[in-house]
Amino acid sequence: MKSTRLNRRTLLRGAGIAVALPVLDAMLDGKGLFHGTAHAQTRTPPKRLFTWFFPGGVDPGDWYPDTYGTGYVMKPSLTPLAMNRAHVTVLGGVNLNMNTGDGDGHGKGTGCFSTGAPLTPTASTGHSIDQAARVDLGMMGESTLNLALEGKPCCFTAGGVSNVADVYGEISWQPGGAVVAQRDPVMVFDSLFGSLPPTDPAAARERRYETTILGYVRADITRLQARLGASDRQRLEAYLTTIRELEQQIMMMAMEPACTRPDRPTSAVMGVESNRYTTAKAKIMMDLMAVAAACNLRRFGSFMLGNGSNNSGCASRRILADEIAGGRVTGRDRATAVELDEHTAAHDGDTPVRRYDQIRLYKSYHMTLLNYFAEKLKSFSEGTSTVLDNTIIMAGSELADPVAHSHNNLPFVLVGHAGGAIPGGRAVQCGNVPVGNLLLTLLQAIGSTRTRIGNSTGTIPAILGR
Repeated sequence: MKSTRLNRRTLLRGAGIAVALPVLDAMLDGKGLFHGTAHAQTRTPPKRLFTWFFPGGVDPGDWYPDTYGTGYVMKPSLTPLAMNRAHVTVLGGVNLNMNTGDGDGHGKGTGCFSTGAPLTPTASTGHSIDQAARVDLGMMGESTLNLALEGKPCCFTAGGVSNVADVYGEISWQPGGAVVAQRDPVMVFDSLFGSLPPTDPAAARERRYETTILGYVRADITRLQARLGASDRQRLEAYLTTIRELEQQIMMMAMEPACTRPDRPTSAVMGVESNRYTTAKAKIMMDLMAVAAACNLRRFGSFMLGNGSNNSGCASRRILADEIAGGRVTGRDRATAVELDEHTAAHDGDTPVRRYDQIRLYKSYHMTLLNYFAEKLKSFSEGTSTVLDNTIIMAGSELADPVAHSHNNLPFVLVGHAGGAIPGGRAVQCGNVPVGNLLLTLLQAIGSTRTRIGNSTGTIPAILGR
């Protein structure tokens, strides 16, 4: 059969739908380069960067190791990540160091989490690390993938200033404004893998669940499969299977009871579209982010597990109790009762002992979800490496000790290796540096030549094993 050559930007098309393809052998020449690529270039897996925010801080005594280095002992709150210890870097000594700008403890910590830049009453004044990566390393027109699970606080007021919801509910920023996260898995799916023809939204929604996106491009899939070699057909089928499974999961969630007011039927009427947090929704959103990374549809982005200063969502007692009872949260005694939501546990618990006991339960749950995302990225191979090997996840929170509202010694943990730049498998004491130093270190690890971001004063060589 005559050799088939495909452009790397080839799309599956049909009925106004366009679906991106993964990298196939037919897109490469004999030297492993994309057809038409200058021979001076080499084909190496792309480096990716994602921030991963969990709210509420940590119990310091249950998080930070007693000693640092490769032989550190992982504290119980982090043990859900133990199976990926070789890919994990636990950090100590990173401070917000944000003595200027607006915001209370939660707002300032959330709004500055990935920027290291001061806040106005309603916005950040700098680029977040994902947007800086896009500017420094992205191709023209490339966008980030920014996801969140909860709706932003409505008409929130802090320090006498109203409508500051963005600084509590967004972590991706360009100077002067938030890059608003997507909160509906259906819309995320469609934006990544295809889109409906422009018709009436309600009618389109009905057809969306009668005919899947892959159904629209079936004829093009059949034509392409006839032209591909055996290995490419297998790779394409695995990719399409992943898309089908994600569609089916989203469709099942869409059949949940509506949780919006019945007098607004044209608004978000399905469970997955609402601002309601569930563990299933968290996992589907992370699945979508992992597939987008693996297929090089998005290389940079952010994931927000819950809002800063929240009393619900990922801090729901019911959700956490169900997860612990079902054995899906590791590192904790399943007999421990979940009695308080997370924010209440930090501020209104009966005693400091009870407060921290409850906080530790939530951190185990959060780290169980972070480990789920790491496992998803690790499941995608890239030559002799995996997508996790070529990605760095910067996970952290807006507070260190939530009882004290402290911003010193923030609980950052890195997962992945940024294409070999970050060795992992160690705990690093960073030495009381501003968060900007962490952001700059990670940007340079993925190839940026930037020399400053936010409040950076330098880099942290120890993260790179130096």
